Amino acid sequence: MQVSLHTSTKPALMIRFRVKHLLRLLLTLCLSLVIPGVVASADSENRAADANGLGKEHVVLNQPPEAASAPETPAPEADSKTLAPGSTPDSKGIENQVRTRELEQALKRYRQAIRELDAYGPYHEQSSEALFGLGETLKNHGLYKEAIITLRRAMHINRVNHGLHSLSQAPILESIIETQKALNLFENVTTNYSRLLNLFLKNHDANHPSLIPLLQELALWHISMYQLDSSTSRVDHITSANGLINAALKNAQAAPELDTQAHIELLRITALVNLYASQHEGDQWATALDAPYSASADQEFMSLSRMATLSKTGFKKGRIAHEQIIKLAEMDEDNSPERIITAYVEAGDWYLLFNRRNQAMNYYERAHELITASDQSEMLMAQWFSQPVFLPAVLSVTKPEHLPTRHITAELDISESGRPSQINLLEPSTESGLGLRRSALKTIRQARFRPRFADGKPVETKASRISIPLIH
Repeated sequence: MQVSLHTSTKPALMIRFRVKHLLRLLLTLCLSLVIPGVVASADSENRAADANGLGKEHVVLNQPPEAASAPETPAPEADSKTLAPGSTPDSKGIENQVRTRELEQALKRYRQAIRELDAYGPYHEQSSEALFGLGETLKNHGLYKEAIITLRRAMHINRVNHGLHSLSQAPILESIIETQKALNLFENVTTNYSRLLNLFLKNHDANHPSLIPLLQELALWHISMYQLDSSTSRVDHITSANGLINAALKNAQAAPELDTQAHIELLRITALVNLYASQHEGDQWATALDAPYSASADQEFMSLSRMATLSKTGFKKGRIAHEQIIKLAEMDEDNSPERIITAYVEAGDWYLLFNRRNQAMNYYERAHELITASDQSEMLMAQWFSQPVFLPAVLSVTKPEHLPTRHITAELDISESGRPSQINLLEPSTESGLGLRRSALKTIRQARFRPRFADGKPVETKASRISIPLIH
């Protein structure tokens, strides 16, 4: 029997044309959600979403057709009773009402487009791309709960089409991680970071240079979690960070094309990990054997005897890292004098953190000499030595966004050796509770500061007001 090519291909061509038309419409709707000037916190946006029904209804993907024909709730009008004679409604409030209504209408059109696209199957490949775009837009507008629902659906469809281990799902998983950070779902973030790493390891050799940025990002995440965690198992995060950054450094050695600054950043994180590791000893490492994410990058590290050596070798490893940073900075022809100065200052900070003041001053004095010889000496001196600095200063540079950090504000004297005294705690206030204030005072008393310098020498600073992170 002869089959007509015309009759067999025409429906398929029409379907592809229809799908492409719907996809263009859907992407246009996604872009229409980018409403300039919308700035709101996650909490306020999600409360608004719940109040308007967005959190429960407007992101349901396969909603029955009856829902689409439901009458739309009009935007609330300004309450004229509360306005003083001769005044006008709050323009900002009206703007927000208009934007909310536009968002509701766009999401309603979006549901309709998704239903039409679903007519060609609930797992159409291009649906994942469109849902990812919408999820990104929702996330960027602070609608985090709705964004996660949409992004999870996008990833599910992607995995159905491309497989469980396809790297094409990585951008979606990364967006989910960022959304969970904004919602303070830190355990979920840690779990999904582990999934992301395993996904890359399924597609790349463990020594592949493309893994370096991810390993570095994960190490920084565990350092941040170590500071926020107040439990006895917080050391697990240092175990993980150590294995991850060591794996990144190993990969960097096999990547001669890696630029100098990227290599320096890895060494800075290495020193930071060893600083925190040196503060633990004995059986404090025992819980690290049970950490679900510790063995992901360096399985050989998982033994109590080897982990315990972190406490004893922390200073030496950090010192070596800073020496390597100085060497890299000085050898790099494209490196600016500012980077070399930074390397010497941070090496001095390292020695000061371990109460080795004489060695610290040697590095500070070398940095001071380089600043004096620079044509930007006044600016650089103000940047590095014009006021006391809470250590480790490297943390403020490497810390990821989205992390809620309580800050201590205090007025205190700081000696020429970087010791605090005469502490007057301004924040947290007495209303915050005695426990929090005790933690704040303990943090300051145990802290070390880079002292202020005058005429090339460290000097005492009286009544210095400083804001520093409260480490739990």
